[in-house]
Amino acid sequence: MYKLVLTGEQETHSVETDAVGYATLVASKDLGELSVFLTHDVQNVTAAHIHEGAPGQDGGVVFDLGDGTSPIQTIIDLTDREYETLAGGNYYINVHSEAVPAGEIRAQIVGGVAPDLYEVTVTNVTKGQPFSPPLIVAHNDGERLFQAGAPASDGLAALAEDGDNMPLMTSLTANPNVFHVATCDPVPPGGSVTIEIFAYGAMRQISVLGMLVNTNDAFFAADSLRVRNPTLFKRDLFAEGTQVMAFAYDAGSEANNEDCGFIPGPACGSAGVRATEGAEGYVHVHNGIQGTADLGSAAYDWRGPVAVIHIERSE
Repeated sequence: MYKLVLTGEQETHSVETDAVGYATLVASKDLGELSVFLTHDVQNVTAAHIHEGAPGQDGGVVFDLGDGTSPIQTIIDLTDREYETLAGGNYYINVHSEAVPAGEIRAQIVGGVAPDLYEVTVTNVTKGQPFSPPLIVAHNDGERLFQAGAPASDGLAALAEDGDNMPLMTSLTANPNVFHVATCDPVPPGGSVTIEIFAYGAMRQISVLGMLVNTNDAFFAADSLRVRNPTLFKRDLFAEGTQVMAFAYDAGSEANNEDCGFIPGPACGSAGVRATEGAEGYVHVHNGIQGTADLGSAAYDWRGPVAVIHIERSE
């Protein structure tokens, strides 16, 4: 696994730019795959590629990452030869722009680590609240995805209001307190999904969150579940599997009017429309669906935990 910072200073030609990029790459020789997540703030971007070339050298394009629009999320087929070239540090990522066609920011793909792999299973235990694609984050104790009693971040608000986890995923990828960010499919009531997450070094706290989509701005969360380093402890707390119950929170960024004109889930289908007037302004425990407008409490309300989170270390 590789965590990279792309800058203009790493280009072989002279570049004057304040742009920066952040990338997470996960290579699997067994699966023959390279997973890439890249976010950047290059203006007037034209393309992004992975090139073959040693540090300080330029080389040809090996993998096309599209038109460069941020964020970039893709999985690339990887041959054994390409895997060995990658492991040898002879690939680099380059983001091109109109201002600097040869490449405005670059990072050599080096410094890979072998992290510990965990499987996180999210089970929806509500009757009528599908979950948006959950976000799973491995981080250190310096990071909290939210704080009860404090305003929600812009990324959390986007997730809680529209089920859009990409803004939060993008900001977390650039966060030095975060090691890995992953997402998966939506979770229907009674359904489960499993996603793999990597933890490494001090980055051994796992958080999970997603939207209850038939609401204005409710989200479930399991915050900062600590996993032990198996090389330092005889027994990893999650080696044999453990589970926690996750409750629903209100992001406080939208009023709970229960009006279908402002709710993105299948009960209503109104994504991207927000009722911000009268919002509480801070994260708090959600009080459920009251049935005061378009959403009936018998169909969409809940009591107690809304999700079961199961975490198990994978060998």
